[in-house]
Amino acid sequence: MRLGAADLLVKPIDPWALCIKVRYLYDFTRRSPLPAPTAVPRAALPAPAAPPAPTAPAPGP
Repeated sequence: MRLGAADLLVKPIDPWALCIKVRYLYDFTRRSPLPAPTAVPRAALPAPAAPPAPTAPAPGP
């Protein structure tokens, strides 16, 4: 939500709830002007995950 999400869906998705959310967001965006884009400070973003360490192959017979 902090990065700009307006809502979220939880699985399993209820078709009726999906329709209500889409209608609400559509109506909301039609009635209000678009907000100015805001930059997210780099420190607020999560750090990328480190790649797994390489492993040595098992010794053969």
